[in-house]
Amino acid sequence: MPDRSYYFAAVEGWPDDMLASWRWLIGPAAFSVFRVTAMGSLFVVDATGAVHFLDTTEGSFRRVADSREAFEGLFDVLENRRGLLWSSFVRELRNSGVVLKEGQCYGWKVPPCLGGKEDVENVEPTDVPVHVSIQGQLHEQTRTMAPGTKIEAVRVGAPKKGLLHRFFGRP
Repeated sequence: MPDRSYYFAAVEGWPDDMLASWRWLIGPAAFSVFRVTAMGSLFVVDATGAVHFLDTTEGSFRRVADSREAFEGLFDVLENRRGLLWSSFVRELRNSGVVLKEGQCYGWKVPPCLGGKEDVENVEPTDVPVHVSIQGQLHEQTRTMAPGTKIEAVRVGAPKKGLLHRFFGRP
């Protein structure tokens, strides 16, 4: 099996409270964070063991595999690597020298949901919990807006207390 580790953020044991800003989309069901992509999207597992994809760029959520074992086979298909992992984009970022540290993902400087371009110049390394929280809040606030709506202000709250401290020693 090819090494695809650079398509994922490096850290084991992501806290489930990273999902707090996405409850409006995923509902109240119990999910555990299984993997985080280099682009900051999440693969989560439900109580039955099924794997779901929380796309933090598009603001969407869907079931992608019936089990963790089936999940591993997803990436044998090029279309899945490109669509779920942004494989070509991640390689372009890495080749241009943008390398992630532990606990980081590629985050948007101006998120596409606010009109930012899906371009390497619009990406920077970002702490995963911060990225996931901000993206969830932005998508919740913009989900009912018509395309092209002028946005005059954005409100972003701090991630759930203790989340950053648990990972990075910050309050």
